Amino acid sequence: MKKLFYIFVIFYSYVCLALNFQMVDNQEELQNFLIKVMHAKTLAIDTEFYGQPATIRLIQVGIIKNDVLTPDIYLVDIQKINAQHIELSDFFKIFSDETVVKIFHAAKIDIQLINALLPQGSVENIWDTQIAESFLGMNNAISYKDIVQKYFAVGLSKEQQTSDWEKAQLTPAQQEYAAYDVHYLPEIYNRQVFTLANRPSLTDVKVEMRNQLVASAADVKSLKKTTEKFRLRSNKNAELKTQFDKAKSFLEWTSQTLGIAKEALAKDSEIKAVILGQKTPARFCTAWRYTIIRKYFLSLQCPSE
Repeated sequence: MKKLFYIFVIFYSYVCLALNFQMVDNQEELQNFLIKVMHAKTLAIDTEFYGQPATIRLIQVGIIKNDVLTPDIYLVDIQKINAQHIELSDFFKIFSDETVVKIFHAAKIDIQLINALLPQGSVENIWDTQIAESFLGMNNAISYKDIVQKYFAVGLSKEQQTSDWEKAQLTPAQQEYAAYDVHYLPEIYNRQVFTLANRPSLTDVKVEMRNQLVASAADVKSLKKTTEKFRLRSNKNAELKTQFDKAKSFLEWTSQTLGIAKEALAKDSEIKAVILGQKTPARFCTAWRYTIIRKYFLSLQCPSE
């Protein structure tokens, strides 16, 4: 009997819950997606991001239909859409719509990142399957992989989690991984709501989720400030790299003209010391070497000797 049960679970997981997704990375696909998502009352949401501070690459949206077990999943490529200067305001409106339930797992970071993108308002009306599961006797940090294993006896691969989400073209494996991150959320949500429906703890679950929204809305101001500081620092680093490359090019030309090895004129560490204005021992930036560099870079300051 137990064996038959596991056969049923496997059949249900792989056939009844078949994966269905498509990319959204241009104007036409975005418009078609918006037509469908505007009528939805429940959505499964996740994000994929990269960098420090975090930058969103994808927002995965699972549109739930009443008569179908699996959601239609759309992988909205924020990076590609922004590169084409396509307007996303209509898409962002769904997140602040209080009439639409947004299902997440471990929602805190996702909400902070999405809030940072919203022109106004913040994410409203969420259901966090991790929080809900903690009220069902599981630990309060259960992973998405473990919760899927619990409900569907399916082992999800997390291999793509740390892959390169910044590169221009995402691989099929990355796309599939991103889709699976929302694929099971609707059915988990249904089972959790059914189990908690007649329990006093349902009110506590909703209060805890609301508290998370309030905290995330407050955190987003700090996140935006951090992002701006990082942008300014990145711009400054780009300027320094340009100066460094120019200095190296000049020294290479000089070494070829004079027939002297570039390392005899200046080492990379010495060029960086001049550009950054760092105080280093004289042996790392002698006066005569500094003069060679400074000749064509008068605005740069040599470290004290």
